[in-house]
Amino acid sequence: PIFPSSTVPDRGKVNRKNALKALRSIIDPQIKQYRSRYSGQDVIKSSLTGKPIFGAYHVDHVYPFIRLVEEWCRENGIDLETLPLKCRGVECKLQSVEMAESWFDYHAFHAELQILDASENVSKGARYFGRNK
Repeated sequence: PIFPSSTVPDRGKVNRKNALKALRSIIDPQIKQYRSRYSGQDVIKSSLTGKPIFGAYHVDHVYPFIRLVEEWCRENGIDLETLPLKCRGVECKLQSVEMAESWFDYHAFHAELQILDASENVSKGARYFGRNK
């Protein structure tokens, strides 16, 4: 239809959203491992500003998560809007175990994580400011 109903969700966009959730859940062990490095420290400092963080902090990707996903998809000829998923309720997983392993390995090799104050992370969004080193 030329003018599709705005009340019907676009299947491609829904699949893309669910695929991103599935990809985030696959790398969750890597994020938890990185976070555990800082759990025993008295003072946690922002990787961006070097200032102490009082309260909530986030583990953030230096190079944005969505850009890593896009590069992985490009290298593997994957379209997030048609990526086969298995969903039960609100939890989704990739249908292919090999694809999940590929993403896990890709992220482990290419992702650089950092600690940011929650407000810094929210204001940074998906922008990339280059490496701090």
